[in-house]
Amino acid sequence: NDVLLEIDVKGAIKLKESYPDSILIFILPPSFEELINRLKNRQTEDEIDFRKRIERAELELRLKDKFDYFIYNIEIEKAVTDIRNLIENIIKEKK
Repeated sequence: NDVLLEIDVKGAIKLKESYPDSILIFILPPSFEELINRLKNRQTEDEIDFRKRIERAELELRLKDKFDYFIYNIEIEKAVTDIRNLIENIIKEKK
């Protein structure tokens, strides 16, 4: 059975340790600066939470090489299409 999970980076790495055949996809911002701009524009966090979120993002980006595939979220519609195509191709290859 195939299962699709949306989990944080630490959870994904633990999953890979338990299930080595699992396939991890990392969704990347166009750049770290763009990530900061997007988070600022949302205005959903106070300054302390915002800084924590940025620190966490820096850590997660350093761990991206533990993932099997990368999708760049430059434009949301294209990123969704790219993810869908990637998953479909992975499933086809397994058959």
